[in-house]
Amino acid sequence: MNSFISRNIRRLKELLFYYSYIEDIGKTYNRNFLLKRNLTGARLVGKISKSLLEKGVDFRDLNSRAMLAYRLAALVKHKVLAPQVIPAKRISGLDLADISQRIDDLVFLTAFRGISVSEFLNHRQLSDIINLGEILDNLVFNIWIGNYDRKDGDYIVGDNQQVYFIDYHLCGPGFKSDYLLSLGAYGEAYSIDDPADTGWCIGSPILLQLVRDTKVPFEQFLPMIKRIEGLRSAKISQAMRNLKFYDEHNEERIDGLFLDFLLKRRHLLRPAVKSWVEAAYPKGPRPKDPRREDNIYSHIL
Repeated sequence: MNSFISRNIRRLKELLFYYSYIEDIGKTYNRNFLLKRNLTGARLVGKISKSLLEKGVDFRDLNSRAMLAYRLAALVKHKVLAPQVIPAKRISGLDLADISQRIDDLVFLTAFRGISVSEFLNHRQLSDIINLGEILDNLVFNIWIGNYDRKDGDYIVGDNQQVYFIDYHLCGPGFKSDYLLSLGAYGEAYSIDDPADTGWCIGSPILLQLVRDTKVPFEQFLPMIKRIEGLRSAKISQAMRNLKFYDEHNEERIDGLFLDFLLKRRHLLRPAVKSWVEAAYPKGPRPKDPRREDNIYSHIL
């Protein structure tokens, strides 16, 4: 009788709290895969982040950074997919053995909402996206939080023809040389004062080219700038609750520094965006050493 009860309790737990691995998706530096929730059959996308040690930094708080970005996006009514973080052991069929250099055994989950803008354009037009203007809002939001790691694959178009924004793990401060510098692509440091760095805050090559072709004026970026400028400091601080942030060597807590980073950058948005527009929407080379050939994203479209 006891074994019968135990088996049924285990099955109930698997139904209520567990997920099943389906398949890997995309060509990415990290491990992204499709899974389903056993209880509802709903499909989700899981992400396990890899270490950036080969890039000379050791940020291991990437899930916290991504969670904060989604909370801040919700504050400014920006289209986000609500995330959650679960232990990998709750996903049956997922083999961790072949995921080398992972920062931990946690999985960052978001709802599977649609296809990337690149895939969408294989059979539709950009003009078919209902909320295309929100891509400009997204650029401003990314500059604010320091998300200098945008690719066209980070823009998801749903069945409702609306675009949603994903992938915020590389953002925020932590570099000892200058706390206003932000973590971005290749684990390098990006500056809000450099228009060439700002180009890393929008998907490329498709969406960056869209902005260049349409010569978007500064005024079209103002609605999101004003929303962010109008956020109360207490709201931003509250969004950081229960999250822990560390420096580039995973040594010191930087919760207060992260808050100060966000508060100060609110008021640097106007000149940053204006300078980028006036410079004709540039995107520069890697800031640390543009001559380096070790491209960890070389296989990613």
